[in-house]
Amino acid sequence: MGFFDKIFGKQQAPATPQPEHAIVIHLNSEILDESVYRNCDTVTLDGLLTKALGAHGVVSSTESRATETVLFLYGADSEKMFSLISPVLNSYPLCKSAKVILRAGSSGSPEREITV
Repeated sequence: MGFFDKIFGKQQAPATPQPEHAIVIHLNSEILDESVYRNCDTVTLDGLLTKALGAHGVVSSTESRATETVLFLYGADSEKMFSLISPVLNSYPLCKSAKVILRAGSSGSPEREITV
């Protein structure tokens, strides 16, 4: 053990980073009944998704576009995350006809698309 290791403690090698899987949810902002847009919102949806994910992922951000709103979720396993959030996607009215993209890894990794 070297001098600095005695003073500062032995440094461990950094942990190997887990692949960053993603789920991207595209909510259509035009085709649903007007009452859905009046009675539902992305803040509530964010909370429901966050609760469903628990420690398995995070809702990172929401982006409003001209004809859609996009939510970005990240975690270690997109398939596991999708299994956890599926009940929310299938029951929350704002998610009707949503396009969900599951990406198994960093940008450029294989993707799977699902329509709710």
